[in-house]
Amino acid sequence: MELKYVCSTKRKELTTVEKQENKRISEIRINVEHAIGGMKKCRIIKERFRCHKFGFEDMVILIACGLHNFRISHKMSHITN
Repeated sequence: MELKYVCSTKRKELTTVEKQENKRISEIRINVEHAIGGMKKCRIIKERFRCHKFGFEDMVILIACGLHNFRISHKMSHITN
């Protein structure tokens, strides 16, 4: 997926289409930043990996993603009940 962010210059205003595209990209970026922030609640993600076993970093990232997704789904289940 390629995202092309359009910047205005001093000379011209962005068109409506360009503004809509920038808004769409901003919404995607915010979701990604929230997901990364949620993963960083796991302390091991914030700090430097000290274990250099093959595949360890991938496993830690997958676990952090799973925990983040669990927190999101658990939070949503309390709202709907």
